[in-house]
Amino acid sequence: MKGREDGSPELVDTPAHPGASSARWYEVLGIVLWCALVIFLTLTPSAGRYGGMSKSCLLCGELGGADLVRNILMFMPAGVFLVRRGFSPILAVGLGFLLSSGIEFAQLFIPGRHASARDVLINGIGAGVGALTYLALLIGTARQPRLTLVAAVLFPLLTVLATGWLLAPTATNGTYYAQWVPERPYYAAWDGVLLDAQIDGVRTPIGRLRNSDVFREALQSGAPVTLHLRRGTATTALAAVYVVMDDSQREILMIGISGEDLVVRHRLRSTEFRLDLPDERFHDFLHSAAPSDVVKLRMTRDRRGRTCVATERRSACSHLRSLGAIWSLVLWKGELAPPLRRLVDGAAVALLLLPASTIVGLRWSLRSLSGFVAVMVAFALLGRGVGLSWPGITEPLGALGALAVGRWLARELH
Repeated sequence: MKGREDGSPELVDTPAHPGASSARWYEVLGIVLWCALVIFLTLTPSAGRYGGMSKSCLLCGELGGADLVRNILMFMPAGVFLVRRGFSPILAVGLGFLLSSGIEFAQLFIPGRHASARDVLINGIGAGVGALTYLALLIGTARQPRLTLVAAVLFPLLTVLATGWLLAPTATNGTYYAQWVPERPYYAAWDGVLLDAQIDGVRTPIGRLRNSDVFREALQSGAPVTLHLRRGTATTALAAVYVVMDDSQREILMIGISGEDLVVRHRLRSTEFRLDLPDERFHDFLHSAAPSDVVKLRMTRDRRGRTCVATERRSACSHLRSLGAIWSLVLWKGELAPPLRRLVDGAAVALLLLPASTIVGLRWSLRSLSGFVAVMVAFALLGRGVGLSWPGITEPLGALGALAVGRWLARELH
């Protein structure tokens, strides 16, 4: 409100919301890319003959928890875009329901896709979460900057705590069974031979393991697992060489081969929440072994909690438990080459630090930058305390990227 020359007030029109004006080019580009991604993920044909209705339970299947989180994250950008255009969070949720209903209806006619009423509900909630998150950041930085800063700092710290806890191996009660080269529909055929298998120096024959408590404790403590195997030819998909399961058919440990890669999969705490099942892949680890070679493979865990494998020719330790490994619990892509996985780790760190970096961008000063560095140090120390690895190159680069994007977002928000 401004004053006129005669002293009477002059009303000045201001938009009800910073984003109520016409969409900018980067917003249009972002929503176009988001639509393309959603179409690719939901409306492209998949393995199967026809679509149909799937079960409507909230956490269906072994990966129900991961699917739940993915559906929420997938529709959060829609909620952010809608609320920036001046829509209320309730309307954003309604439009999310409407859009998701159209997608699920289309899936009825797409091979390999299955419509679900649950997805409509979760996608709508995801749009609402995106809208509320954006408004909380917008209003909080203007009215409650200190409280918003505390929340923005706690977000990555609590996430790294959860990551370390969820990625820790866990055991189950009951009797354990050893399986040598199990034949299952979800495992590829393998023409190699497993000659011997030992846990902590004790041979484990095929079938029920006596003294299961001893083997359970050995696997939990990271005791060595030793396999003698004839290499065989390279497989086109994952073939299980050695599996330990309990009497409820729950997988405790799997050591397998995929192409030239060695694959190790432990039962993790994340399994209890039906999150994704990240494995530990050692790319081209068996490349130097001929099909007829007998390989002595030794697997153990080091003091940092990493899975390490060794043969007579080489050794390696995995990088699964990284600072940015939270993504592996939602959408694991083990076939990614290690450099690409590290880039995704860096991107995950950038997203975790983005709220804090946005607040730093609002109050750009040496003091705020020092505070951001302190948060990064606490982030790394806390991650190391829960068994995650020290940052590599991509994690600091992700933090710097978050700082740059946060500075730009701060200008856009206010």
